Amino acid sequence: MSGSQSTKGSSTRTLLVGVLGAVIGLVGAIGASALGGYWANKSVETSFANQRTAQIQDQRRQVFADFMKSTAVMCSDLDTAPRDTAKLEAAVNDVLSDQERVLLVTGTDIQGPLGNLANYVIQTAPNSTGHGCDNQTYFPYVNAFIAAARRDLG
Repeated sequence: MSGSQSTKGSSTRTLLVGVLGAVIGLVGAIGASALGGYWANKSVETSFANQRTAQIQDQRRQVFADFMKSTAVMCSDLDTAPRDTAKLEAAVNDVLSDQERVLLVTGTDIQGPLGNLANYVIQTAPNSTGHGCDNQTYFPYVNAFIAAARRDLG
């Protein structure tokens, strides 16, 4: 009987080792799958975040470009004779509107150059004698705004 018990005990141990090995293998496979899924999800999240950041930067660049365009249009409108008051009022409104859009999407470092350029263009309107903006004054304000916008974009 003792020989039969030892064979029975040995086969029970072998069965337990086999089951234990299968359980460990299953847990390992599940863990590896979960970990792989986690990293894949993180990768997709990072990709979406990078795409969103790029979209926001593009939108900010467009807001800056719109402001620059509205100041240039206003300076051009000031250069026409006879002066079209309604057109100049619309140009002033465009500059102010675009200035506010820039303020909505930027930090505080750009406020000085932005305000200087907007104020120069707007204050030139009532003082203009039909010669538009003075390039000697306008372009340094433009360049200061562009430099601040580049810093703001990072």
